[in-house]
Amino acid sequence: MKRVSIIAVALGCLFALALVGCGGAQKSVDADSLKGTWKLGESSKVGFSAALNLADEDFAEMMIADSYMYGTWKTDGSTATLEIEDSGTAEIYVSDGKLIMGSEDGSRLVFEKSSGNEFGLDEDNGLEELSDAELADLETGDTAPPDVQIDDIKAVPVADDKYCKIEVTGKGQFNDGDPTYRLAFTNKSDKDLYLYVAENEFEVDGKKIDGNLGDMVSPGQTVDAHLYFLTDELGGGVEKLKNVKGKIHLVDVETDDTLATYDLVMK
Repeated sequence: MKRVSIIAVALGCLFALALVGCGGAQKSVDADSLKGTWKLGESSKVGFSAALNLADEDFAEMMIADSYMYGTWKTDGSTATLEIEDSGTAEIYVSDGKLIMGSEDGSRLVFEKSSGNEFGLDEDNGLEELSDAELADLETGDTAPPDVQIDDIKAVPVADDKYCKIEVTGKGQFNDGDPTYRLAFTNKSDKDLYLYVAENEFEVDGKKIDGNLGDMVSPGQTVDAHLYFLTDELGGGVEKLKNVKGKIHLVDVETDDTLATYDLVMK
């Protein structure tokens, strides 16, 4: 599955608009109250789904828009923190039955209790249909990260304006075989920018198909964004990426305003 920088997106990029029911409520950082699965609540209006699983032995996994990353969490009795891979650290606590994730700049995300289905868990928060080896990998954080196999190509310009510069620089696949284009996404503005594609806006060799893209970049930074297509929908792998055309949208993270829409065309 496609992977993203979770802390960068969830804390640096997303702006939680309200903390419903949290004002004045008692905060808890007790391990038993934190442990379990949580889904992003409706009060955090971020435009896509997110979920968090705090398992035994300090193992944590987080999902945003069907993309997964892994890390650790811990509590010392007075504070609790979550760290996702190399993406940063956030404070976490439970207040009024909700899990609050906060960043140093004051941003907050509000999570509600979940059944765990986002991570293949049952109602009792137990893992379903996993072997003993797979369960051990999850609990110890030894699950291997997805491989991305992308070959460099001659850069194809998509955008170069006051907001950003975008070029297609690679072509390949994710670990489950989904064909993808790698995009060099440079933020030329002083705003956090988010790049995405909407439904029903792409066509591959004359066939209407949904593209998948969702990446954030901070001011002055460049990231590798990935536009990919599901193998089952495309009817094949990288060899099917011919005559691709569609639209990608650029959004101001803070205001949620669409700043620009660009045409992407690949032969």
